[in-house]
Amino acid sequence: MKKEVKPKVLIYCTRLLEAGGIESHIQSFVSELYCDLDIYLLVLDARLNSSQLINYKEKCKETWIINKGGFIERLFFLVIMLIKIRTVKYDYFYSNGQGDSIKMIRKFLKKSANWVHHHHTAVDNHILKEWSPEYLYTLKNANILNACSQSIALKLEELTSRKSHSIPCFSYPIELVGSKIIEKPIQLGFFGRLIPEKGITQLCRISKNLDPSIALIHIWGKGELYDEVFFKNYPNINYHGSFQGKDELYKVLSSIDAFILISEHPEGLPISLLEVMGAGKPWIATDIGGIKDIAIEKKRNYLLPKNLSEDDLISHIEKFVNGLIGTSQVSEDQINFYNSNYAPHKVSKDWLNIFSIK
Repeated sequence: MKKEVKPKVLIYCTRLLEAGGIESHIQSFVSELYCDLDIYLLVLDARLNSSQLINYKEKCKETWIINKGGFIERLFFLVIMLIKIRTVKYDYFYSNGQGDSIKMIRKFLKKSANWVHHHHTAVDNHILKEWSPEYLYTLKNANILNACSQSIALKLEELTSRKSHSIPCFSYPIELVGSKIIEKPIQLGFFGRLIPEKGITQLCRISKNLDPSIALIHIWGKGELYDEVFFKNYPNINYHGSFQGKDELYKVLSSIDAFILISEHPEGLPISLLEVMGAGKPWIATDIGGIKDIAIEKKRNYLLPKNLSEDDLISHIEKFVNGLIGTSQVSEDQINFYNSNYAPHKVSKDWLNIFSIK
């Protein structure tokens, strides 16, 4: 019996950190699809831990990753990799992010590789000004364009005058046991990368004026600007450090009543919000990118206007909290919506359709 030939897919990432949205998606993409695809991974700038590197090496056909080094080392690595990737005839070239080097890598490949580009961020007028001519070339010339949400796909279509698919990033549902009734003070949590654009400093500032009898704020994650010493200046913030894996995510989601994301980042559709949605927990988040696509329950999925003053932000949080008191921590409607649109089996099927596997 003739052995089935799997499509060869080259994934190119300009950067992969140890944690983050794109990072989580790429790890899951490889883990979920490597049985159906021959995956080759090229990363120009990686900050991965040993277990992540081992996972990629075990599941990918080839991995070309530089995990450290200065400009000269990376330039030399890139030259060598450009020679190596030419030795394989790929069926697909899968790019993501907004790096200028995507255009160069694509032009260096043999033209037989279909180019799939995955856009992860919001499409707003002020953001468009930050995109380079090289990235606009990527959006307009990829054979297949994909956005992480339907609303972003529609905006990309307006911008590029071409079709855009809307397959989300991979996320994983956490099935919680039991559901309590929400009472004051509500346990309001954030987990993810600790960067100013995610509203961490703003959360800390408003914690000084948010009545602790109404809400208590909990934060999980790590970042260069935020550590235990920083959070000691904000006694109303409960900082728990970072965590890894589904078991620890289960504990985090079990311990909070609701999730909060005050973002100035050009969010696409944050994986953290999808995981909160999959667990059925309520959330309050800035109305940006594709976040509105998962706001299916008015009281439980609260969209914050952009550029709020801290006083207005506190008012919105208090309104959100008061709307939750006396309701269940877990919503079956949210879980069912997640399972129908964002569960791994659904996302895998949609991605495999992109790569012509039925």
